[in-house]
Amino acid sequence: MNQKQKLAQLEAWCNREMTGLYNYVVYRVADQTAADEIVATVCERGLKRLHQYDRRRGSLTAWMFGIARNALNDHFRIRVRQGTEISLEALPAIQGRGDTPEEQIIQVERFEQVVLLLDHLTETEREIVGLRYGGELKYQEIAELMGLNIDHVGVLLYRALGKLRDVLNEKEAEHEPR
Repeated sequence: MNQKQKLAQLEAWCNREMTGLYNYVVYRVADQTAADEIVATVCERGLKRLHQYDRRRGSLTAWMFGIARNALNDHFRIRVRQGTEISLEALPAIQGRGDTPEEQIIQVERFEQVVLLLDHLTETEREIVGLRYGGELKYQEIAELMGLNIDHVGVLLYRALGKLRDVLNEKEAEHEPR
């Protein structure tokens, strides 16, 4: 595949998958400006390094999300060094997907509920949840990206969702009238 074909493939991918990439980044950071900057960095790095992409080694989706993971790691390293804390009020709005505006609103509301519970998960669990539900990646793509066995991805996701369900049930029980 020559460079011109790769560029056309990247453009088509961006038109089709950018919402998933953005939502994945939003799952991982809680700052609108940071999310926008990280996504811009991912696009810039993808374009600059397009000559390195080899479809025999994996899908374009896995490659772009790999760039996103590296950009997020850079962001978190800097944030740890600076001791920056982010408030939940700064949480950026995700881009809902759905056939109707109502479906999009429901998806965004669910996302906001889940984000408040993500602190109860390990870093790996947060990563997998973000890739699966923010980035809408398939188990195989997550496994490729994280260097895990596909079955292990399924187990980790199952356990993470169980933890989230337990925390949500606890919170609901706290708010029930006695």
